[in-house]
Amino acid sequence: MNLPISVVVPTEVGDEIPSGKEYLRTKLQQFIAEESIGEFAEDYSFLLFPKINILNQEVTGGGTNLIVVDLDVTLFVANARPNNAQGIKSIIFNAKTFRFKGAGRSKEKAFTNAFQNVNKQKKELQAFIKESRLKIFIYFKENCDAMIQEAEMLAKEANLSLNNAQDPESKAYGAEAKFASGINILKNLRIANTECFDSKTDKVDQILNMYDDFACSNYLSLARNQWAKRDLNRTIEYLDKIPPSKKCKQEMEEFLAQIESYVDDPDRNIENKIKLWRQAGGRDKAIIEAEAYKYLQTATMEVRRIDAQSISNRELLILK
Repeated sequence: MNLPISVVVPTEVGDEIPSGKEYLRTKLQQFIAEESIGEFAEDYSFLLFPKINILNQEVTGGGTNLIVVDLDVTLFVANARPNNAQGIKSIIFNAKTFRFKGAGRSKEKAFTNAFQNVNKQKKELQAFIKESRLKIFIYFKENCDAMIQEAEMLAKEANLSLNNAQDPESKAYGAEAKFASGINILKNLRIANTECFDSKTDKVDQILNMYDDFACSNYLSLARNQWAKRDLNRTIEYLDKIPPSKKCKQEMEEFLAQIESYVDDPDRNIENKIKLWRQAGGRDKAIIEAEAYKYLQTATMEVRRIDAQSISNRELLILK
């Protein structure tokens, strides 16, 4: 079952032991790749992250003092969904605790030595990863209809939110966050359960068409406003948010021609920058790399790290 999983080590884990932290991340990603496939892209859908608990740390006497550490490392496999303003509950599909011991002349060397013992539990770790993938598949199979309904609800809320803000940019960004969450549900569903996704193409198309209407209506208008100020960078920024659809194809082409006739700067490559991106897109790509998701990517990555850091403090659904 080739569900891609990426490893994220929260920033609060091992700040004082950077080499040990990187070793742990690399080994976990290696085990995932060996068991099936790993996902290294920044827009990963499912993640594995550790929570480290120091059971004991002491300094031994003798000719050479050694720091000895005894660790519990709990691994969580979770979804990676961007949070909207109201927050979306994270789902922990699986969790398991492993124990590691290590020693070294410094704290960093002691932790690194402990993490090197991860190789001794390779079979158990890969069994955990395999079990996690199965739980993800089962969850998306059993909740197929509910997830489509949630994506629909978020798309409708996005449109309603356009009436709640005075500033056009604030309206667009507020709706964008809702659409991002809904489209990301579709993205995860497509990866985790293709059969379910393929059976709901009519609903998926409705949601994506709603996003196309929103993006064409709002971002093209915002781009024109910026172009009236001759702010080329902001103009490109808004145009780049419009997905590759036929909704506003003619308007886009006319607007690009207008910009190109004014901008005498081949280095900007304005037409190619937008057109090539749009030509590379399609309905399938819009699902996988939706502009809503792209817009929130940087913030989403940070949210995922925060999610991992505060795992014990958030309301989580752990599947048994």
